[in-house]
Amino acid sequence: GLMSVAGQASLAVGTDASSPSYAISAGGTTGVTVGVVKFRPSNEAVNLQKVGLTLTNGSYTGVSGATDVFRAYIYSGSTLLGSAVFAGNATTATSTFSSSFTLPKDVDTLLTIKADLNDVGTNQPGVEGDLVKIDVANYEGSGASSGSTVRGGSTTGLSTVSGVRLFNTFPTVAQDTLSSSAGSASAGRLIRFKVTADGRGNVGIYGAKFTIATSTGVTI
Repeated sequence: GLMSVAGQASLAVGTDASSPSYAISAGGTTGVTVGVVKFRPSNEAVNLQKVGLTLTNGSYTGVSGATDVFRAYIYSGSTLLGSAVFAGNATTATSTFSSSFTLPKDVDTLLTIKADLNDVGTNQPGVEGDLVKIDVANYEGSGASSGSTVRGGSTTGLSTVSGVRLFNTFPTVAQDTLSSSAGSASAGRLIRFKVTADGRGNVGIYGAKFTIATSTGVTI
């Protein structure tokens, strides 16, 4: 008879297409989704037990620290698998799951990384303007059939999330309805919009920039 020898379990990790694009968030906000990462085992299913995270803080203020994040969380859907704390100025942390999480063979399994952001302000640890990124740096698990240890990692990270820009507060701009009683375009009124400050604090408006497009024969 012929016997096929199975290869050792391996695990591919990368950023999923559903991972959020660049966003702005206020300090003190909890449960902010910073990334969605996909895990895909080959040769056999993998029981995932640990995930290492790396924190980067790109800043345009000239001050960049590792104090922007209070705690990070790893979820499968709505199920919390584990959490990790970036202690002191550490930029790496490991989340050890309370119980192993099975990743089916040859299937993309999505895990969501969320974070509690530290507050920004006087004597607060959060740094105004930091671009906070939390990526998967490494992992550890075991083959579901073989029991062999499965490890992997990269000094530059296995995922590349877009990140969240941290501010004390920020405005949200949305288009509003231009009332017909206002005279509309015939009176020179072309747009109505509203600006709302985040619930974390008031915000001052410096200016507004508009782009204008016209049809043929119209001059503004």
